[in-house]
Amino acid sequence: MKEARKFLLSLALSIPFVASAAGNLENPAGGVTESGIGIISGWHCSATRVEAIIDGVSWGYAYVGSERPDTVSACSGKSNNGFALLLNFNEMNRGSHNVKVYADGVQFGESNFNTIQSGGIGFLTNVSKQVVVNDFPKVGSSATLTWNQSKQSFVVTSISGSGSSNPPPTSPVGLAKLYGNVSLSYKFSSTSTIYADSFTYSASNIDSSGQLIGDVSNRNAGVGCALTKTSPEFLCVIADPFGNLDVFLFDVNATGSISGTYEYCIPPVSYDLCASDLVGSPDGTVSGTVSRARVSALSAKSAPEALDSSKSNSKVKQVGVENSDPAGVAVPSERVKSLGESINKIINP
Repeated sequence: MKEARKFLLSLALSIPFVASAAGNLENPAGGVTESGIGIISGWHCSATRVEAIIDGVSWGYAYVGSERPDTVSACSGKSNNGFALLLNFNEMNRGSHNVKVYADGVQFGESNFNTIQSGGIGFLTNVSKQVVVNDFPKVGSSATLTWNQSKQSFVVTSISGSGSSNPPPTSPVGLAKLYGNVSLSYKFSSTSTIYADSFTYSASNIDSSGQLIGDVSNRNAGVGCALTKTSPEFLCVIADPFGNLDVFLFDVNATGSISGTYEYCIPPVSYDLCASDLVGSPDGTVSGTVSRARVSALSAKSAPEALDSSKSNSKVKQVGVENSDPAGVAVPSERVKSLGESINKIINP
């Protein structure tokens, strides 16, 4: 396993990765009034720790690494950029305050806000209250607010009338589309043999360069996936200990179905040629699914030598078919170059 993983220490995006210091303090927003148990929160692309300084005094370090799919574009494909620090605003004196946030010692956000003790003291206990707010969240509906001691504030506990239905769940974006169990089924166009691999990804699999890195469940190989510059959206590479590469270029639809092309690259083939064949005259196709429910790994471990032999024979047959019918799709050189560089960085991190 370790031998395979060394090929996958880095999977470059089709767009060259540039370390980013972008970040934003979102809560508390400037000019707002806070009370009760709340958070100081926002996002930062590269922080390992975020400290909050309020009125010149440290209030501690935030949790860093929560999922923020909306920051994928700003953070070069990385989505686990959120930070949050839980605190009781009622413990502050009523009035105006200033908060500054620092990422690894460097300030990147600041806001001025106000506080008022929601229960009149730092922490109110042994009280209960419910109130109904009409025409909220829209005209014709009403919201019931209930005092919540653990949050030291009123929370919405029910909505009635028109507009009370819950909104549909949001769909994952970017690399989050691959979170779950990824199952790939792929074959050479000239043969009927179907190969299958599976692996499980989550936000914890994102490396420092913003790529997903992991292990194949059913054989001794590593796998890396990244967002590409253009459609298809994902480039994934499975590398075995012998340096053979199963390379996939595919999209994932809203239901988690995978569809794309497949190329088997055997050393010492150039990575540019591998990329060119992948998009212009691929060895075959790939399909599969991304399941949100984690499933167990395949129980049997396939022998790498047997897989290599089978795929090598299929590759020879596929090349013969391609040579007899050389007409292919013209691939822009910049597309081949960017994908070739991505594959190259797997082998030479």
